Amino acid sequence: ERRKAFTGIVAEVAPGLSGARQTAAAAVLQLLHSAYAWDSMRLHWGLDGRQAGDAAKWAIGILLQELRRKK
Repeated sequence: ERRKAFTGIVAEVAPGLSGARQTAAAAVLQLLHSAYAWDSMRLHWGLDGRQAGDAAKWAIGILLQELRRKK
């Protein structure tokens, strides 16, 4: 279900993207949105929960902006 959700987001934002690129973008979005990413930023970079969330949100925003541009 998670994979389907993120693939759906990418398909909606950038429907013209090739299948391989859609999969890669969905994978990156899922990773950025995961507890694993938050924990990694906390452990390796000393970010607290809010900082990690803000960093992930910022990166997701940039990726979505780029995907929209490539429509």
